[in-house]
Amino acid sequence: MPTKTTHTVVILSEKVQKYFQSNIITNVIDKTGPAHCPTITVKILLPNDETFTGTGKNKKIAAQNAAKKALIHLNESLSFIS
Repeated sequence: MPTKTTHTVVILSEKVQKYFQSNIITNVIDKTGPAHCPTITVKILLPNDETFTGTGKNKKIAAQNAAKKALIHLNESLSFIS
C-alpha cells in the first residue's frame, strides 16, 4: 500500500496564502561541491520579509528543509493569534 507523501513546501504555501493572502518566494542562493554531488542552499522569503534557508543534495530537499523551519516558526507565531 503506497504511503501519502506530505510536501512541506505545499503546506507552507497554503498556510501563507491563508494568513498573508500572498505567496512565498523560493530562490537557490548557493550551490557548492562537485557537480556529481552538490550541496544546494535555498532561501524561502515570506510576505512579512522573514527568510528561512535550507540545504540539501538537490533543490527539492533544500526547499523542504527551509519550509520545515518556516512552518515551525509560523506555527509558534500563529499560536498566539489563534
